[in-house]
Amino acid sequence: MSSVIDQVFHQCFLHKMSLTQRKRIFKEQDLPEATWDARVNGINRLHAAEMHAAGYGFAVSSNKSMMGLVLCKVLTVYSKGGGNHGKHGYMDDVPAAITAASNIAVQMYQYQGIGTLFTEKPLMHHAFPHLLCFDLIPSSSFLSVLGETPIRTEDDLSISQADLNLFHTLKARPIAISNAIKKFKKSKGNSDDTDVMDDEA
Repeated sequence: MSSVIDQVFHQCFLHKMSLTQRKRIFKEQDLPEATWDARVNGINRLHAAEMHAAGYGFAVSSNKSMMGLVLCKVLTVYSKGGGNHGKHGYMDDVPAAITAASNIAVQMYQYQGIGTLFTEKPLMHHAFPHLLCFDLIPSSSFLSVLGETPIRTEDDLSISQADLNLFHTLKARPIAISNAIKKFKKSKGNSDDTDVMDDEA
């Protein structure tokens, strides 16, 4: 029993250290404070929720057809077990830090360019368009949960003006976001030199 408890405390310590690294790196890139910890904490836990602010957020998609900044709905959260060969397992929510999550399954929404609306229908031609709307992203690519619960309108989501302002701020900083994610991955021993965001604002 004691060994299990020790492992839990060790994992919590690693998550806290990793969060400290993320905060430092994202701050150095002059990114909004909301991205430093993704606004995830013991009270505001990241989890799959149909209509709750902490169940939605802004992230960088690795999907080649929708690469860039997107609004996403959290579907499932995974956490990696201890050790070099630790397995990724499902967790109900992220208890205290975004870095406790390893991967996050999301449904993506693209900005329509009008008002505060984001659509779940990709703005491009594709034989199976809805297959492009889902992604599995590392927690380093999840930038921030929403500040307010979005409003559902058929195939769209309408976010608050404050959240839209954050979206535009992030959209204007693709290089800084890309650098922050790369440096954070490198600090964890996971170097990846591929671009994670388009350079267009």
